Amino acid sequence: LEAYARHPHKFDLVITDMTMPKFTGLAIARAMLALRPEQPIILCTGYSEQVKSQGDIAGIRDLLEKPVSKPRLATAVRQTLDEAPAANAD
Repeated sequence: LEAYARHPHKFDLVITDMTMPKFTGLAIARAMLALRPEQPIILCTGYSEQVKSQGDIAGIRDLLEKPVSKPRLATAVRQTLDEAPAANAD
C-alpha cells in the first residue's frame, strides 16, 4: 500500500486476497480506490458469500472464488484490463 500511495498510476491492475495478515482485501481496495477511483482491482476469496453479504465490493472489478484456476484467472485479468480506462502517467 505504501508503494501504491507513492505511485498509484504505475499499477495497471491490482489482484488482492480477502484474507491477509494486516489488512483485508476490502480494506486495501478501499484505500487504493480512495487514491485512484478508476483502479482496476480483482479480489480473491474463499468466502465469496461473506464478501458479497458485506455489500462493499463497489469498485472491485471481479471477485474470484478460491481455488482459482489458471484459465479463470487469465480470463479475469484480460477482461478487467480490457474494460479499464487508460492509465495516466504520474
